[in-house]
Amino acid sequence: MVIAVNSVAGVKAMDVADLSVILDAAGLEGLFFWTEGDFTTQAADTDNIIESDDVPIADGAWVRQTTDAITHAHFAPGAVRRSAAAKLTEWVSVTDFGAKGDADRSGGGTDDTAAIQAAIDASNNVYFPGSRQGRLYKFSNLILKTRTRLHGDGPRASVLRQLPTAMGYALRVVEDLGGPPPAVPVNDISEGAFGFRDLGIEASPLAGTTIGIGPGSCASMLTTENLRIANQHAETLVGEPYSVPPGTVAIAFDGGPGQVGPVFVGDHRNLEIRSFETAVWARNGVNEQNFSSTWIIDCRRAFDLDMISTWSVEASVETKVADARGFVLTGPVGNLNIRGGRYEILIDGSYLFELGTSAALENVVVSPPPNLLIRGDSGSVFLPGRKVLGAWPKQLYIEGFETFADATKGRRIVAGSRSADSSGSEYQFAVKQLMLGGAAAGNGKFVIGDNSGTADAVLENDGSHFNLSYPGGVRFPQSGGTTGYAHPVWLGSYALWVDGSGTLRIKSGTPASDTDGQVVGSQT
Repeated sequence: MVIAVNSVAGVKAMDVADLSVILDAAGLEGLFFWTEGDFTTQAADTDNIIESDDVPIADGAWVRQTTDAITHAHFAPGAVRRSAAAKLTEWVSVTDFGAKGDADRSGGGTDDTAAIQAAIDASNNVYFPGSRQGRLYKFSNLILKTRTRLHGDGPRASVLRQLPTAMGYALRVVEDLGGPPPAVPVNDISEGAFGFRDLGIEASPLAGTTIGIGPGSCASMLTTENLRIANQHAETLVGEPYSVPPGTVAIAFDGGPGQVGPVFVGDHRNLEIRSFETAVWARNGVNEQNFSSTWIIDCRRAFDLDMISTWSVEASVETKVADARGFVLTGPVGNLNIRGGRYEILIDGSYLFELGTSAALENVVVSPPPNLLIRGDSGSVFLPGRKVLGAWPKQLYIEGFETFADATKGRRIVAGSRSADSSGSEYQFAVKQLMLGGAAAGNGKFVIGDNSGTADAVLENDGSHFNLSYPGGVRFPQSGGTTGYAHPVWLGSYALWVDGSGTLRIKSGTPASDTDGQVVGSQT
C-alpha cells in the first residue's frame, strides 16, 4: 500500500523500507520512490530529491517520479529501454493542448482553434482522437508548416468542423522558413513531405479553399488517405439540380508564380469530396500526382488543371449540379492518364472535358474505358455521352465501348486526334505485329466503316481464303492513268495496271512506262 503524507517533513520521516510515498502538499504533489545511491550532488534540488531522517543522502534519497524516471522497452529482441517521456513526445494529441472535441452540427461545443494550432506548432505529427459516434473539433482557420502530418481514427470518427462563418482557407500549408533548426529551405522540394490521414473535414460554405497547398510551400511526397472533405452546404440540399457555394475548392495545389514552390510526387487515395464548386484545383508546376479510389459527389468541376504534368486519375464522379464538368483543362497539360472509374453527370449542359482557349495538351489519355453516363450526346456514334465541349483537340485520346440494341454485339474503340484539332478523330498505332483472331475468336476480320454491314470495307480470313470486299466494289485508284504503271497491283512477280488510254496491261517485272507490258485480252 502506498502511504500519503501532506508535508516534506512527512516524507523525510518515512521508513525507507516502505519504498514509496505520495506527497500531497500544495504545489509539491507527486510520487516518490526510495532510491539507493549517492545523491550528494543533487541535494540542492529539494523539489525532487528529499533526504531521509534515517539514512545519509550519500546512501539514498526519496526521488520524485516523472516520465523521465519511468522507462519503456518494446518486447521484441534488440529493443532499447528508454524513458516514457521520450516515447510520449514522438507525437502529440490535440487534447494534450486542451482541445475538447465536443462540438455538434447545430453550432454547439468548444472552439478548439487555439488548442489545435498549438499542437500543430509543437509537433509535426498530430493526432485527433475520435469516437464511434464521431468526435467533432470546431475550428476556424489553421496554418500547417511543411512536414506536418495530421491523422485521426477515421473520416467519420475524427472530424474537423469549420465554424460556419469562417472565411478563407480552412487548412493552409505554408513554407517553414523560421523557428529553430532544422527549418525547411523553400527550394528543398525533397523535404516538404506532409500528409492528412483518417480524418473528416467539414468546410464552411463561406470558406474559399479547404486544404490549400502553396503557393511557395514545398510539398513533395505528400499523402492524403482516407479523407472525407465535405462542404457544409451539402447539409442543406433538397432539390435538383443541386447548387454549390461559388468559389469553393476542396483541395488546391499552387506551385506559385514561376513555380517557386513546385508540388512533386503525391499519392491520394480513398478520398470523398462533396459539394464544392471545384473538387481538385492545380496550377503552376504540380506534377506526378496519383489519385485512386476517389469519390467526387455533387461538385461542378471534378478536376480543374493548368500547367501540370504526369497525373494518374482513377475516380468516380457523380453530380447533379448544373453545367458540370469532369475535367477543365485551361493551359499546358501533359501526360494525364484518366484510368477507368465512373463519370455519372446527369444534368443537361454537362461534359466530360472543357478546354480553355489556351489549353495545350500532350498525351491526354482516357484508358481503360471509364463508365460514362453523361446526359446528352455529342453526335458521335461511339462513346454515348458528352465528351468534349467544342472541337475535339489534338493529343486527346478516349478509349471506350460502343454497344448495340442487339446485346450480342459491341466493340471497344479508341478515338483521338494526333496531329490537328478537328471535330473528327484519328489514331496511329506503331506496333511490330497486329494479330486479329485467335483461339475461340475466329480467323480474323478487319472492318473499315461503321460496322453497319451496308457500307463497310472488309478484310477477312474465312478459313479458306483471304477476302477483300466492299458493297460498291474494290478500287485501286493509283493503279490507273498515265502514272498507273508506277503503282501497279502485284500478282506474284507480275505487275497489273491500267494505262492512260484505259487499257489493262500486265508485265513480268517492273514496268518502265505507261505502255510497257502486254495488253490483257481484247479490250474496247
